[in-house]
Amino acid sequence: MDLDVDFECPECGSPVKATVAEVARQATKRCRKGHDIKLIDRGGGARKAQRAMDDLDRALKRFGK
Repeated sequence: MDLDVDFECPECGSPVKATVAEVARQATKRCRKGHDIKLIDRGGGARKAQRAMDDLDRALKRFGK
């Protein structure tokens, strides 16, 4: 289960999409104009949200069996 996050490139303002998992991993994304954007999970909120979504996904799969 992935949740998308939309934001703007801090260099040029181009729209950029990432997933909560990418933010939790602190991945680097690239905007359409080629600027690299290092995602930072300040306070660990994205990591906690991703863990909660993974737990929910597992619980729903077990429930469906």
